[in-house]
Amino acid sequence: MENALIKNTLITDNKIVKNNYYSMFPIIEYILLSGVIISAFLCLLLVRKRNKSSGELILLFWIFTSGYVIFSYLLVYNGSYLKFPTLTVMGFSIPLLSGPFMYLYIKYQTKPLFFQKIDLLHFLPFFISNLLFLRFYFMPFDLKVDVLRNASAFELEGLIKLIATFLSGVIYIIWCFIILYSYKKRLKEEFSNPDQINFNWLFMLNIGMLLIWIVVIFIPDDKVIFSAASIYIICIGFFGIAQSKVFTERDVIYIQNQDKLIEQNKATNADDDIKESSFSDVYFEKIYSQTIELLKQEKLYLNPELKVLDLAILLKIHPNLMSKVINHNSETSFYDLVNKMRVEEFIEKSKTEDSQKYTIMALAFDAGFNSKATFYRNFKTITGMSPSEFLKSS
Repeated sequence: MENALIKNTLITDNKIVKNNYYSMFPIIEYILLSGVIISAFLCLLLVRKRNKSSGELILLFWIFTSGYVIFSYLLVYNGSYLKFPTLTVMGFSIPLLSGPFMYLYIKYQTKPLFFQKIDLLHFLPFFISNLLFLRFYFMPFDLKVDVLRNASAFELEGLIKLIATFLSGVIYIIWCFIILYSYKKRLKEEFSNPDQINFNWLFMLNIGMLLIWIVVIFIPDDKVIFSAASIYIICIGFFGIAQSKVFTERDVIYIQNQDKLIEQNKATNADDDIKESSFSDVYFEKIYSQTIELLKQEKLYLNPELKVLDLAILLKIHPNLMSKVINHNSETSFYDLVNKMRVEEFIEKSKTEDSQKYTIMALAFDAGFNSKATFYRNFKTITGMSPSEFLKSS
């Protein structure tokens, strides 16, 4: 049975699908029902979670709306849509939210930001789509049932919504891939241990959404489409809730204040001397010297979760400027700079009398590394030999 406001028809040959139709496929109904129940459970977990980040709030609404789409189709699938026409139709425009939610979730997972009001514009197509069907909600119950039973109205509105949904899906999936690819290239400029904070799972979620759209295009069977969507909801919840926060509230507040300061300076043309000197070699050298001194004196590199943002906060500058200073003066990335110091720290520790009491990895962890692969890779890159070979030769 096709979905009227998604594919412009609710019936086949103008006949209501009998209840025994879906009894032939009980497993489909179980999958759909599982998707609804699990999405409700995941939403409950997120609602109860304290100090939610912007990304987690977006994840909450994303899972809720995705679960409602499955619920809406479940009503169609088991024949209950004629009993609850309003609840059914309310879910037909929600696929327009999938792309925006995916994009915004990626944005706020990879950047320390509070939710920005301008991002509400991404939901404009969804609200316009609902306006197209607004008169349906004010119809008498019997007329609503007649519309759903006979697909007697909203053909044009349904076609517009269908085209908008496809365009939204394609545009946002491509946009998300571009953002993630660009961010992956910048990881070494922002994190000292990017292996522990990679966003490959976001790539997987985007690939999952792409696969669902491929199914929609090449396998136009609602049972397959919505069953796949139910499984996708489970993946969203599992990966999303399992992730630890990359940025703290302190990080978000600091970035927000720095961005406001930059905007104020641009608006008022104030601090021209500071802005001009901020990009001079002398100014870069001064900040770089302070950075190296801070790293060595405080041994900040021993923190395996050290971020370029942490240094920026301590030096009271914008993290973008912090990255530029490091790249310009060391001609390397933040990641390479910090891990070189960690390798040097390991070498120093290995020369002490007590070093014989510890394993190579124990010394590596004390030097700021948090994985064997990262340690061995960086050590060989910097010294040209493995840690064991180096210790034997020293």
